[in-house]
Amino acid sequence: MAEAVEDLLEPGHHRFGSMDLDEVYALLDWVASLGVARPSRDLLSPSVPSARRIIRFTDKWMRESRNQLSGYDASEGALFVLFILTLAMHPDTPTFCSVDNFDLAMHPRLARAVTRQFCRLVVEAGRGQQFILTTHNPLVLDGLNLRDERIRLFAVERNRSGATELFRVEPSDAMLIAMEKGTPLSSLWVMGRLGGVPDIF
Repeated sequence: MAEAVEDLLEPGHHRFGSMDLDEVYALLDWVASLGVARPSRDLLSPSVPSARRIIRFTDKWMRESRNQLSGYDASEGALFVLFILTLAMHPDTPTFCSVDNFDLAMHPRLARAVTRQFCRLVVEAGRGQQFILTTHNPLVLDGLNLRDERIRLFAVERNRSGATELFRVEPSDAMLIAMEKGTPLSSLWVMGRLGGVPDIF
């Protein structure tokens, strides 16, 4: 992943792909700077195997003498944020791909913000790519703009015979009115109004 991040990172122009680096730092609010470098023993223990390049974070809250972290030390959530953003913008990303539980280890509100950014980046790129992202986190749904036909929500559930069924959740007038009145998509899902909720509660 370090090489793919490096392809998009332009610190001199304060850019990460089509994003301003400040947008990335807004998602990773503990990061003062981001870079890619060769592994060095000041960051990695000799017992840790490493790739040719590593992601290097500068933590803005730690003491200056100890604020350099490698991707091995950063949280999984931070790495998933970089992975999802890189997937949305890298020119070598396949035209069709899926990520199961893409919001793994992310705070629910961070997952919502990453979803919003991911959708924006993919739609603005206009490369005709298709992505399938799965989640069990209701707040992710609030990052989706279902008024945009290019962004779609599907629910998965089992029928009475135990077979798995997938169906599109299309934004009905009632759903859009509920959202306009302040009921977020996440709440509609938890209430069982979108499907894809097990009937055990």
